[in-house]
Amino acid sequence: DTIFVHAGLYYEYVYVDKSISLIGENRSTTVVDGNGIGTVISIEPAPAHHVNVTGFTIRNGMNGIFIRTSNNIISGNIVTDNVHGIYMSAPCYCTPARENTIRNNTIKNNGAGILLGASKDNIIYHNNFINNTGQAYYPISESYSNVWDNDYPSGGNYWSDYEERYPDAEELDSSG
Repeated sequence: DTIFVHAGLYYEYVYVDKSISLIGENRSTTVVDGNGIGTVISIEPAPAHHVNVTGFTIRNGMNGIFIRTSNNIISGNIVTDNVHGIYMSAPCYCTPARENTIRNNTIKNNGAGILLGASKDNIIYHNNFINNTGQAYYPISESYSNVWDNDYPSGGNYWSDYEERYPDAEELDSSG
C-alpha cells in the first residue's frame, strides 16, 4: 500500500509495523515534526519489512527515523534537528537490522547524523551529512559490513567536515 501525504506541517509520531510506502508531496514542504519528544518515524519489527519513506522533512525528535527491521528504503528526505537523525538497530542482538538502503537524503544539524547499532549489509550513499555533531557512529562490535558508496562512478556521500578532518587528502583521479 502507498500513503501520499500532501504538503503541510504535521506534529506527529509515525509508527510503522507493516510493509508500506509513505510518500511526501515535497521534501521541503511536507514536514513531520516530533515536537522535541520521542521518535518521529519508527519502523519496527516484522512484518514491517520493505517500508519506503520518501519526500519528507523529518525534524525535532529524539530520533528522526528509527529502523529496527530489514529491506527498507529511506530516500529523498531532509532529516534535521534531531538527537539522532537516523538510528538503525536490531529488535534483538540475534537479528541485526540489515539490507536497508539510505540514499539521496540531507542529514543535517543532528546530534548524530546516522547511528548504526546492531546492523549489517546496509548501503548508505548519495547522502549529504551536514553539520551534525557526529556525522556517523557505528560501534564496530555491533555494526559491520555496511557499504558507504554505490561504486565508481556513482560515488558515496558528502561530508561537510571532510576537508577539516582530512586537510591533506588528495583526489586520486578526476572522479570528484
